[in-house]
Order: sequence, then C-alpha cells, then structure tokens
Amino acid sequence: MATRYIKTMKLKRFEMRADADWLKALDDWRAQQPDLPARAEAIRRLVDTALKLPKKVEFQSKVTNPPIGRRPR
Repeated sequence: MATRYIKTMKLKRFEMRADADWLKALDDWRAQQPDLPARAEAIRRLVDTALKLPKKVEFQSKVTNPPIGRRPR
C-alpha cells in the first residue's frame, strides 16, 4: 500500500534507529499482516492508526537514554 503515499503526498526522507527487540516486535507484527508490508510501510500503518485514536493515550517508553541535552558529561 506504499503507493498511496507516493501518489498523494510529497515525500520527505525520515530515518530512525531501533534496537533489535523493537525491530523483532515490528517484524512479528508485519508477519501477521496478509500482505507482509515492508518495515517502512508497517511503521506508516501503525503510526496512522495511532494518530487516529480519539484521545491522548498514556504509554510507557522502553527508552533508557535521557533526552538530548540532559545526558551526563
């Protein structure tokens, strides 16, 4: 379904880093989809779904690094 994005919007490159556990969880989700989307398309679908949620959702991040600018020196 990636073509729907290409046809409807001007694309901008976005890169991210993820640890092995996060990628495994993403790949497990992808494997459950009938069309086995690419990682980029899987992330688009998951983010689209989250952005359509009706209210603010509390979540806990597994990120252990402090925000940039607050790292110990």
